[in-house]
Amino acid sequence: MQEKSERDHSRNVETDGPRQSRREAIRTIAGAGGIGAVAWSAPAILSSDAAAAQTVPQPDLTGSWFAQHTLAGSQCPPFTNGAQAPFTPNATATSWSRLAIAGNCLVWTAFGIGSNGTGTVIAVGDQNFRARWTGCGASATDNGQPFSGSLNTYNDIAANGANWVAVGNQGRIRRSSDDGVNFGNTSSQPGGAPALTFISHDHATWIAGGGTIGLVWRSTDNGANWANVSVSPTSSILQGATYSPISNDWFVCGTVGEIWRSIDDGLTWSLHHDSGADSWTEIDANDSGTVIACAAGLGRLSRSINGGATFSEFTIGGGTPAFNAIKAGLDVQWMAVGLANQIWYSLDDGATWTAASGLPSLRTWNDVTQCDVAD
Repeated sequence: MQEKSERDHSRNVETDGPRQSRREAIRTIAGAGGIGAVAWSAPAILSSDAAAAQTVPQPDLTGSWFAQHTLAGSQCPPFTNGAQAPFTPNATATSWSRLAIAGNCLVWTAFGIGSNGTGTVIAVGDQNFRARWTGCGASATDNGQPFSGSLNTYNDIAANGANWVAVGNQGRIRRSSDDGVNFGNTSSQPGGAPALTFISHDHATWIAGGGTIGLVWRSTDNGANWANVSVSPTSSILQGATYSPISNDWFVCGTVGEIWRSIDDGLTWSLHHDSGADSWTEIDANDSGTVIACAAGLGRLSRSINGGATFSEFTIGGGTPAFNAIKAGLDVQWMAVGLANQIWYSLDDGATWTAASGLPSLRTWNDVTQCDVAD
């Protein structure tokens, strides 16, 4: 099993130099085995009418999904590869195009991307990098070193309306209250300089974490102040968080197959599900009651269809994809992205998955978002 992606390695290197309510889609490209769909579903006895009602909808992914990647080498003007700008698919995920950029860029790597659900999309990366688009990618704003202070790597970003929070190495947290135009420091920073790799928002609460075994950080004032919360006993480094509006519970996932749950808005946590050896890299939930975690190897997913009450593991892509991120989108769409040009999507709430095609040359996909759904 691939325990860690190159993204995870970069995120945990402390250098000078990011999730919230997650409803984004994640895609992973087919590996050596080519493009195809893998189905998983619980056994069921259906009438002919019920079976007809469960027809999988036709793909329509245009203009809303954005996958963030890493490509080695300089991507800044006058070079032509687009400064690590995210790619967006056509309706059937058979062709992908890169978003435009604006201004100068000083970095080669972008790790996280998020949306506020009303058309603003922001990507973050190393050397204080930030790029911002409005109108669901229609317009790009300057992307040259927007974060103040010494150079740092920012790993994830999430939004609550016009409020944005970005997290990074050395415990850095930056926040914006003007829809990501300007960012400033928070009133309090996590102690111990953890390598924060994820940020998530929902239910008026923000949960951040990563890089420190058994700890998450919690804010209830749009990221101004933070307090650490123990998720223990565990030897897991927590790597993702989400909130299910169906169960009113928070979930975090980690590196030793664990999924933890909080029933009191992130104040206390208890071990809820343990799959054993899986290294869960991210978890997300949607309004239909589905919660899915993705793993760093073997094409593994863990899915709940009852608001996180119970989870079941299954494998897609012949056991080859190593996923970095998974997101839920509108209309029961999902997308998962990862290493080796792997992007997969689901149009039926995670029951079946199809590999995207027509992707650019081989690269690592670090994160994914849908501009119509807030992170």
